[in-house]
Amino acid sequence: MLTFIVRIVNQIFHGSRGSFRVQNAPGAITYDTPMRLWPIDMDAFMHMNNASYVRVAELSRWRVFPASGLLKKEFRNVLFLVAEQQAKYYKPINPFQNYVVRTTITSSENKWLHYNHVFMKPQKSGDTSEPTVYCVVSTTAVLKRAGGKTIKIDELAKENMFYQSLAND
Repeated sequence: MLTFIVRIVNQIFHGSRGSFRVQNAPGAITYDTPMRLWPIDMDAFMHMNNASYVRVAELSRWRVFPASGLLKKEFRNVLFLVAEQQAKYYKPINPFQNYVVRTTITSSENKWLHYNHVFMKPQKSGDTSEPTVYCVVSTTAVLKRAGGKTIKIDELAKENMFYQSLAND
């Protein structure tokens, strides 16, 4: 548990330094999180443990928290609740291998945030070939105030520039 907390703090630190690029497109936010497979995420077969994909997907969501503005004072009583997660495994990630988690955030029904985490082989600059995909983790989440009221995406976009491309104007 302590190790995971340290990893979360590391992701927040790197996110606050702006050490990733956010790409906004109409209706979506996409960013890449570079990672490496450490022994703590491996199983007895010497590749990434299936449960670790979900943990690493969470770490990639922590990376964007500083940019999202959800760490600001006005959002202190906001709960980020994961409602559903699904993982599809394609290829193993081997010990100490570098990989990238490409996360795309979309929304629906002015309520749900959908995170699509694609675990893939890093591509060299200018490489236009299809990337090697290891796993895809899809997460559906909702933001709620401490009293239980759901925060609408349009409402969030008015208070926070990060989410403006997700708003259903």
